[in-house]
Amino acid sequence: MIYAYIDGDYLQRRCSFAIRKLWDVDPELDFGAIRDSVNAARLFYYDCIEHTPRAGESLPEFEARVGRKQVLLKNARQSDMCHVRAGTLKQRQKPREVTQKEVDVQLVVDMLTHAARQQLSRVVLLTGDLDFRPAVESLVNSGVVVELLFDPLVTADELIEAADLRRPLNLRNWYGFCSEQFQKKHPLPMQGRDRPPNDAKEIRRGRLDGRLARLLRTNQWSQSVPPSSRPPDSYGVVIEGEPGEMPYSTWGQDLDLLINKFVPLYHPGIEWEEKPDQPEEGPLTAA
Repeated sequence: MIYAYIDGDYLQRRCSFAIRKLWDVDPELDFGAIRDSVNAARLFYYDCIEHTPRAGESLPEFEARVGRKQVLLKNARQSDMCHVRAGTLKQRQKPREVTQKEVDVQLVVDMLTHAARQQLSRVVLLTGDLDFRPAVESLVNSGVVVELLFDPLVTADELIEAADLRRPLNLRNWYGFCSEQFQKKHPLPMQGRDRPPNDAKEIRRGRLDGRLARLLRTNQWSQSVPPSSRPPDSYGVVIEGEPGEMPYSTWGQDLDLLINKFVPLYHPGIEWEEKPDQPEEGPLTAA
């Protein structure tokens, strides 16, 4: 049986970091989706609510932040086969920040207790905190398979190496942890290797490491369809592949997000040529 253990503070910070690169909003987490993504029978979520404002934080800001956390924990509690373990906060003086050590201890105790009772054969741990390495090593030595889910940008090699299985999380993984409602409101561009539609119009050219990059616009509707019923245009960045390979395409309906935020994450360094006939949405900046 597989149990998942989630370091709540780590999940929220790293998921928000990834999502805010594109939309400048915090994600709406779906704990059922997180549990399903790792095929866990149960998910245990470790977090807590602060009772006093942080340094420099106004009372309205504090109350708004706590309100969002209460909604998050309520959603977690109401998700099938998901359980919340709440802890208390302690505050360091240098630097002045809050920590969740009691939450961390509870997470470790639960993992080791469940393993000792032979309730599980595999642990999925989502964290980047090096303090968990002794617990991971203990589980591995007892015969429990430990899979670590982590952000490679902020996780120590020592923790990664201690696990049996390692799954670095990327933007699409963090996005997959978000609710269906959030994903509908903030659609993620689609990627793949294919040829652009025949009706696609080139509106800009560029180069990436000597390969041709094209910005295209397409609309899949017939002129007989009334303007009020036509879907929005789609935009694509199509990059020439190696000899014998299909071009690499990225498509989305939000031009600014596509060209200035999403594509630079995966294809940094595209040098766009200046072109006078820019799309109606406004001028583009070079990636």
